[in-house]
Amino acid sequence: MKDNSKKNKRPIIEFEGKKYIFSVRSIILFAIGVPVSAYLIYLFFDLELNFWLHEIVVKQTVFFLNLFFDMGASTGYTHVGKYYWEFIVPERPPIGFETFCTGVQAICVFAGIIIFTPHSHDSATNEDIIWRKAKALIVSSVIFYVVNII
Repeated sequence: MKDNSKKNKRPIIEFEGKKYIFSVRSIILFAIGVPVSAYLIYLFFDLELNFWLHEIVVKQTVFFLNLFFDMGASTGYTHVGKYYWEFIVPERPPIGFETFCTGVQAICVFAGIIIFTPHSHDSATNEDIIWRKAKALIVSSVIFYVVNII
């Protein structure tokens, strides 16, 4: 009797005839893990050793600005100040580039959500969960990156 009553206390979501059974602990872990992991991943990409990402995004953005709008834009790099990489558009002041401009913050939030989404305790709905999460992470990251460049 105790096991049955304990199972009934778990949050259950029914969708398309399948039951998704979660533990309260996994939901609490989700609520704490998502913002903490998103922040820590963002801080990692904000380290100076990861500024190679800035270079890639700046150069690709300048390429598409010139391709679509023929702006004559170029890139600039100075190892001084807060923003090392910048967009240079003729007859305008340079635009500094920071980690927030890469779109990595959106990828970090989605990574936290995807990684910390609780697994169902029902084996039928938990099948291939790691592969499904990996696909979701890859697809969402690519979409955010492409949208950010364009």
